[in-house]
Amino acid sequence: MGIHVAEDGPPDADSVVFLHGVATTGWMWRRQVHDLRGAMRCLVVDLPGHGDSAEVAWESLDETAKHVAEIIESRAGGRAGIVGYSLGGYVAARLAAARPELVTAAVVSGISVFPGSMSKRMWRRSQLLMQYSTVGPAVRAAGEAYGVPEEDMAGFRKAHRFGSRQTLIRMGTEILGFTVPDGAAEAGCPVLAVAGERESELVMRSLPVLAGAFSRGEARYAPNVGARWNGEAPELFSVTVRSWVTEQRLPPRLRDPAGWVR
Repeated sequence: MGIHVAEDGPPDADSVVFLHGVATTGWMWRRQVHDLRGAMRCLVVDLPGHGDSAEVAWESLDETAKHVAEIIESRAGGRAGIVGYSLGGYVAARLAAARPELVTAAVVSGISVFPGSMSKRMWRRSQLLMQYSTVGPAVRAAGEAYGVPEEDMAGFRKAHRFGSRQTLIRMGTEILGFTVPDGAAEAGCPVLAVAGERESELVMRSLPVLAGAFSRGEARYAPNVGARWNGEAPELFSVTVRSWVTEQRLPPRLRDPAGWVR
């Protein structure tokens, strides 16, 4: 079984590839697909070890970036925009630096480029919390917190199933050591580093660093929302993607992190 890719939108339109966060699936992008499928061809990936790609072993960020590169080459004519959140954002950043000729533009949300920024104790605690959040009442509580309507709760529950603790550990090890990827300075594709304002301080501090590492990078944050701002402010997220990928002016609601303070 290969990498699962769901497709929506006109087959002859410009393609955008969506990469989800850890312990969820491409389901998290349903609002963006709904908003963008009229004008863009949306390719929604389940990353290795997740969802309908669960049988594909997670190996590394670089190997996953190669999988995404193959999807762009085989299903998008060799060029596509790419949107990544959290785990998907790390993959997108690696791909933009390693294979910029495949990337028309990248939107990278919610990643840190400060290695070792989370202690081992904090990471073990996050593992437990993540595993707990995939079962029983915790799933419903999380769904309610994200404003998931009742008719979507079954999909939300399914998307939050995550089976392998070992896979989670391997992902976490790479994420803890992540820095600006090699090749970023030479990459010519536009890269937007973005986050919700209530993200962690490390992610917010990373925005100008990541953007400044790419020759065509910019940094913004969305005010008054948290990490999963694509669900909290779906219209703003969708407009951000459309604007960045089509080289139009970004929404004025987004702010420059140069003036951000907590």
